[in-house]
Amino acid sequence: MKKLTLILIGVIFSILTFGQVYYTFPDTNAIWNSKYDGYYGSHKERFGLYGDTTIDEQVYKKVYRIVDDSTLNLNNMTYYATIRENDTKQIFVRLAYEDLEILLYDFSLNIGDTVNSNSPYGYLNYDICVIADIDSIEVENNQYRKRYKINDWGLDYWIEGIGSVDGLFNPIMEYIIGTYCDLLCFKENDTAVYINNPECDKCFCTLLTPVEEKEKVKDFITIYPNPTTNDLTIEFKQEKGIATIRLFNSHGKQLEVRESNSFPIKMNIDYLPIGIYLIQIDSENKTLNKKLIKIE
Repeated sequence: MKKLTLILIGVIFSILTFGQVYYTFPDTNAIWNSKYDGYYGSHKERFGLYGDTTIDEQVYKKVYRIVDDSTLNLNNMTYYATIRENDTKQIFVRLAYEDLEILLYDFSLNIGDTVNSNSPYGYLNYDICVIADIDSIEVENNQYRKRYKINDWGLDYWIEGIGSVDGLFNPIMEYIIGTYCDLLCFKENDTAVYINNPECDKCFCTLLTPVEEKEKVKDFITIYPNPTTNDLTIEFKQEKGIATIRLFNSHGKQLEVRESNSFPIKMNIDYLPIGIYLIQIDSENKTLNKKLIKIE
């Protein structure tokens, strides 16, 4: 009887301390709101889940992004990535401009385990990241969730079912020195789950469905030379109408926008620092993304 009592006490302690009720990653109606401060100034960035897609026989949830705007309607958001969780608590992502599935989070790990990611970017790319500690954190609605302390170059925390406290895609993002990001708040099923800023308790609106979701088409856009140093040419298989061309940095900040009704067009990016960028073209029912690399 004494042994059984001790076992029950241990189980209760584990549940209270480490939140053994696992919170899966959201697969619908979820919004992340972050703030970036740094080299390019400050801006807010929101990510929202909407819809499914299948890639290589795997089902993913589609992630959309909007910068400095709280009107979360897919007609003015950018298709950014797809995301999925497997049966072993690992979260994988495919960025719109990267034909590669990347390990973003691993909530199956224990203290002392190494995070083995194939990420080509961010601290998961060039650091040996170790789970330094695991505890629990109280979020909204009296919930307790596991929190993982990542012993990386800048120190990060992952929360079950939410992600990094520095932003959803923080582990795989390249940041310019002096740039900082914070996850301000997270909302799931129209309920605030995590609030890191008092101003964010009312900042969310519901993710609205579009009037007509735009078709995503590959291989309609060609950029050359890529990588490039200064000048580039964009070719686009445009049937009719005006196309809008947008240039984003790796933080999701829009750097340039222009419109054209004829292609190819020329662009000069001499003013940009070395790094990875995203070219996006909106035309009729097509939204196209292409990665651009700026070199010396």
